[in-house]
Amino acid sequence: MRVPQYTPQTIAAIDMHLTEQCMKFAPADFDHYKAVSTHEAAHIVAGLACDAAILEVEINSPRTTKHALGGVNVSGLLAHHDAIICLAGWAWEEAHGDTRGAANDWRAGKECDSKNLDRNLDAARQLVRDAEPVIKACAAAVMGHLNRRGKMSSRNLEKVLTQIRPHARRHALHLAHNGNA
Repeated sequence: MRVPQYTPQTIAAIDMHLTEQCMKFAPADFDHYKAVSTHEAAHIVAGLACDAAILEVEINSPRTTKHALGGVNVSGLLAHHDAIICLAGWAWEEAHGDTRGAANDWRAGKECDSKNLDRNLDAARQLVRDAEPVIKACAAAVMGHLNRRGKMSSRNLEKVLTQIRPHARRHALHLAHNGNA
């Protein structure tokens, strides 16, 4: 199975859909929701690529929280998978944002598998690079299924996972070729 290639038109359509979903959810906080939803979607896509269970997703309002801006509860099977899933948030911020907001992801990734930190970080970076359109599509799906408090029901979470899983799983082959699957 090959990692899919995305055309500029497809990527533009995915970006537009993400923008629409974030604007519809909270126009005044568009930047916040776009940044947090894509960060959390990187964890989701990495989790699906590693065949982990995604148990919960939330994205908090910048107006009501002083703590974590979002979160994904994931249950992986192997330490290096857990590390890649954690480090995917760091890798996303490294490519698109500010890694200061992903310090907990770095620490968690290191705690999961400190012996292979560099290898796991390389895998997370490659996954984020290769799966960027899938991550953005996942973020749009997440934003479209959150309730007004930024939580997602288990039924809506399953809808998102069913939509994204086949696309994310295509990236598992890449992880296997790098010795991380």
